[in-house]
Amino acid sequence: MRGRTIMQSVIVVGAGFAGLSAARALERLAVPRVIVLEAGDRVGGRAHTLRLPEMSLELGTTWVHGLRMGDGRVNPVFRAAQDAGLLTTSPEQTVWDEATFLQPGSREPVSAPEELLVVARALTAFDEAVDAARADDDASRSLGEALDAAQLSLAARLEGAAPRLADRVWAWRERLQRAMDGTASSHDVPAAAIARYAAAVDGEVNVPIPAGFASLADAMADGLDVRFWQRVEHIDWGGSPGVRLRTASGDAWEAEAVVVTFSGAEIKSGPGSPLTAVAWVAGPEARSVGALSDQQVLEGLRLLPKIFPTLSLPSGASWDKVTASRLVLAGEALAPDCFGTAQGAILSGERAAQLLAEEWGA
Repeated sequence: MRGRTIMQSVIVVGAGFAGLSAARALERLAVPRVIVLEAGDRVGGRAHTLRLPEMSLELGTTWVHGLRMGDGRVNPVFRAAQDAGLLTTSPEQTVWDEATFLQPGSREPVSAPEELLVVARALTAFDEAVDAARADDDASRSLGEALDAAQLSLAARLEGAAPRLADRVWAWRERLQRAMDGTASSHDVPAAAIARYAAAVDGEVNVPIPAGFASLADAMADGLDVRFWQRVEHIDWGGSPGVRLRTASGDAWEAEAVVVTFSGAEIKSGPGSPLTAVAWVAGPEARSVGALSDQQVLEGLRLLPKIFPTLSLPSGASWDKVTASRLVLAGEALAPDCFGTAQGAILSGERAAQLLAEEWGA
């Protein structure tokens, strides 16, 4: 800790839940000047609510995932919603109550009693398979293996046209699971990872915010100094003292530290900078590359100049000493136990503020 120097100013880039959480935490720590720079015209980031006359339609973040965390703490999203008067202590759990299932080529939902029973049995079997995977002690077993076994077991218990409908329901639910897990294949997800993620949340309670998540973002932004239409294009944090930021409109900002809550890939290089020689390999290709040795990967990279003979590669690189705690990252991706959630974003923002406070003595 610096001890003798008290942090006076911090800029937070991005007004999503991570940015709003960081800014509020910094203000609670009595940092005199906290400014949030937002590229758009609203707060909330990926939480975007379309307000219709008869309802609020969520275009992004949809529900509060669990009222408590696995360690017993109140979910910070639930806590913030309660503080804002958006949820009661016993909110209605209505996320799935009005769900319907449509057959391909039909606009009418499945309604025949025997078909509804098949849908219910398929969804129940799927959820039971996920629960079993969470409790599996076999570190080598994947979620996909558990789901495959459960689907075969379900099909063996059905007759007539029921297996076909069950397969369609299963395929839909499996796609939803992959979307929630952020994977191309459930076979890539270790059962242990599912267990760790589940342990971060106490129970399977999913609660929507009737007024919309945008209302929660607005409440969290209340009283903060948020500047809209400030798309940050450049951050200079290597000089001394402090950090300097430049926006697309040409505005310049300075502070002692900065909290960045969006992908650094968006600003890690600018016009004229060398091409970024990095690729994100996902899905089956990731498994193929992962099986290669370092030497095989290097040999593949050495082929690039032959494939692209006109490509001008940088001659080298340089490295300078990193100045501690001038730039801190935040966002749901940095919350390993609850990534992909609003609570992960909020906890990450609070952690970023605490890191700065510990370094600067705020």
